[in-house]
Amino acid sequence: MNGNMKTQESLKTKFKPRVDDTAVIVAGMGRCGTTLLHDALVDYGFKETAFLNTFGECFIYRYGKVYKIHYYLPPDKFHYNVKLIYMFGNPYDIAISATKNINDWGKLHHAHLGSDLFVENKELYYKDTLQLNRHFDMWYRQQGFSFLSIKYETLYEYKTRQMLNQYLGIVLKLPPYRKRESSWENHPHRQDIISTYRELHAKIECAENVKIWEKKV
Repeated sequence: MNGNMKTQESLKTKFKPRVDDTAVIVAGMGRCGTTLLHDALVDYGFKETAFLNTFGECFIYRYGKVYKIHYYLPPDKFHYNVKLIYMFGNPYDIAISATKNINDWGKLHHAHLGSDLFVENKELYYKDTLQLNRHFDMWYRQQGFSFLSIKYETLYEYKTRQMLNQYLGIVLKLPPYRKRESSWENHPHRQDIISTYRELHAKIECAENVKIWEKKV
């Protein structure tokens, strides 16, 4: 048995499944792994629920279920058995990904993030209409509840997956890694995107790849 197999067996022994006594919320900017993680949790055994527009829509988070939300404003607190994972990522790539089919679903995506600045076509390249900078500032800090934050670009790294499993108390299987279809580095609007999201990109570059945030006292 090689080292990786031994590690997996050790994790299976150490962490028992907690589907029946845990509710999981996957929050994040969107276009940075929230759906991937949500679907992996459903495949594990958590029951899928309706997408949440705001945290106020759900009075009680039921154990054994997984919820997904993009809203920019975190709640004040959670019951201790609610596990929340906050996903964020490179805003250059998020802007490109969000621009695809934006006239079809962009207004709704803006609303999910709490933004009323939707404009059709490629306005995202020139203005942070999704208000991603606000989103990150509101979330990437200590809250009235403990949570785990993950930088999407590091989701498949060993340390990130280990901390994710430790936080959830399970061994979660992710789908095979898939590289983004497009990259900001060779994008025709590269300079516009950099100019718009430079400040946020710098913040995210400095952020920890994966971090467990303790509850604010």
